[in-house]
Amino acid sequence: MKFKIPFLISLIISAGESFSEEIIFSAERDCKRVEMSNGTRFTPKCKFDTEKTITPNYLKEKTKFKDLSYKTKLEYNFTCESLRPLNLNFSMYDSRREKLNISVSADRAGQNQFATVNHKYEQLRVKFNRIEGLSGFQVMKPGCSMVIDSITSYPDPYSINTYIDGLNTRDNWIAFLLSSTAPSSDYITIRHTLDMTINFLKRFAQNSDDFLDRIEAEGLVSKLEQAKDELYISCENGEPNYCSQEVQKILVIFRLEDSKVKKSKQEVKLFIEKQIRWLENNGNILDEDLKELKDIHNKL
Repeated sequence: MKFKIPFLISLIISAGESFSEEIIFSAERDCKRVEMSNGTRFTPKCKFDTEKTITPNYLKEKTKFKDLSYKTKLEYNFTCESLRPLNLNFSMYDSRREKLNISVSADRAGQNQFATVNHKYEQLRVKFNRIEGLSGFQVMKPGCSMVIDSITSYPDPYSINTYIDGLNTRDNWIAFLLSSTAPSSDYITIRHTLDMTINFLKRFAQNSDDFLDRIEAEGLVSKLEQAKDELYISCENGEPNYCSQEVQKILVIFRLEDSKVKKSKQEVKLFIEKQIRWLENNGNILDEDLKELKDIHNKL
């Protein structure tokens, strides 16, 4: 019987070194060898390390994209022909607590199975607690084992695409602002533009599915609201020179935001390129998601 399990092996979420095969249990290695009339078999008492955890090698990477959602895909093989069923129990922990406890059954067919989980940028670990079925009367054929074949971690394509859609929306809006305002724009025009922009960004932040988009939009709202207050004080008091200066400050904010969004688009493009290069060498089980990442990269 096959089980698809949402769990995570310990890692830092970034492009890292490839994972080497890890044998969690092997009857030939861990149990008693017995010669029977029908061939070699393995029986209890078996050794099983109840403190076993998996911590693959990784490459730490400083990135502004830690607020994106990340994804881990794991390939494993739990194969056994035995007199009684074998079940492996393990737990997943984050830095504070156990997040998941689950049991998986051995598969006689010997086919590789896969598990995928979405998660935040955080180091997690899996602890292998016990194998049920290794006590009492039990007989296992050769080849009975639990093997972790590969673990691949990468940014979730959906999350990246959502973030980029947000950047494109802001980019288009800023282009509109720059085309509809000029150094000669009057106070009324600038104030109306500010009101529209602040309302747009507030709605955008409320409706965005991406945390990074929301944070950046909320930061710009705060900056524009302060500029609006200063504009009102200078222009409503009838000081033309001060009013003109505040208008210019707001136009500078628009131009700086335009540069910031374009820089963010370039940064995320380079980030995806790095992930794709690594996944092409290490993500042998990621055909669909790798294609999605390439499609997203081509849109930038």
